[in-house]
Amino acid sequence: MISPPTMPAPAWAAGVGAVARQEAMAGALGGVSATGVAMFVSHPLDTLKTRVQAKGWGASAKELARQPFYGIGPHVAWYSLFNMVRFSCFCSLRGCAERSTGLTGWHSAAVAGAGAGLVTGVTLHPFFVIKAYQQVTRTSISVAYSTLVNAESLFTAARGFPLACVRFPIGVGALFSVNEVLRPQGAVGWLERGVASGLAGAVSTSLIMPLDVVQSKLMSQRAGRPHQYKGAWDCARQLLAEEGPRAFSAGYSVALARAVCTTAILLPTCDSFTEFFRGALQQ
Repeated sequence: MISPPTMPAPAWAAGVGAVARQEAMAGALGGVSATGVAMFVSHPLDTLKTRVQAKGWGASAKELARQPFYGIGPHVAWYSLFNMVRFSCFCSLRGCAERSTGLTGWHSAAVAGAGAGLVTGVTLHPFFVIKAYQQVTRTSISVAYSTLVNAESLFTAARGFPLACVRFPIGVGALFSVNEVLRPQGAVGWLERGVASGLAGAVSTSLIMPLDVVQSKLMSQRAGRPHQYKGAWDCARQLLAEEGPRAFSAGYSVALARAVCTTAILLPTCDSFTEFFRGALQQ
């Protein structure tokens, strides 16, 4: 049987692929570069948020605030990886969406953000589980990893995984689309860009807060012990029965402060780095 001749890809397809790869590379480098700047501000707030969601405000202030920078090394590593995937996917997907569908503005930002969030949630969820477990138990990254893997093996990656596939597309899509709407156009200073980004972070965090609480509860359950929650739905049902609707806002004030501070620094910084690397890659 004679195979049909292979048709060469059209020139425009090769060009689109090259542009998409360039955008992905610029976004990845920009996201990683901006991470270190934002993490110094956000890590103590992120640690406090996770502990409040896992243990509640009933824990002593000393317990909640102890070693606020504990685990910042793994957090920076995790967030660098997170932002590398998130911003590279966003830049690449947004360019593809605009070229193939004609979407522009916040519409293309929402589509690309949701896609980037889904990729991020699916690929990086096991790292997110280890980070959250470490923050609550205050153990080293190696101890947290070995404890989870030895006790649960591959089920470690499944802690809250379905929620990650919903939470990240909603959160990341909202973040980029709202930032696109609020961001001032033209040559503006960092303050104006930072305010717009901070507000976008507040909207994104508010939308996913109930999912964030349930996910933190699931991921922080002690390994090797009987789990209180069988899954996301069981966790939500128990929280509602025991504490009422207010249970789903646990740690909201801390999460809001963290989101505003982080995104106000991260997004403008990432934009600047991405533009720099985009220009460098085009040369």
